[in-house]
Amino acid sequence: MYFVPGTPVYETHKDSLIEPGKWSRCVGKTVHYPKNMTPAQLQREVIEASRLIYSRRRLLQALFKKRGSERILFIGEYFWQKEVRRDMKRELPYLESLTPGKA
Repeated sequence: MYFVPGTPVYETHKDSLIEPGKWSRCVGKTVHYPKNMTPAQLQREVIEASRLIYSRRRLLQALFKKRGSERILFIGEYFWQKEVRRDMKRELPYLESLTPGKA
């Protein structure tokens, strides 16, 4: 979830942003302090969801069952998501060091 300045959702969540204005975080990384979990826990959930959605099994299904651009797009997304997950895992120590309410 990304909170775009000038939108109503940004206004209601601007006090919970981890690094306001740092758009380099907006590539799947946790950008806010969630209510019922830590930022690191949320990041782990996103990593796990990506791992399940872009699994080897789904890659094989795309290779053998999809056609044309669908196949190519999934293959590209599969490898791109692997890199995104790697980057998100590297950031976990930083997110674990954060205390709720502090940036």
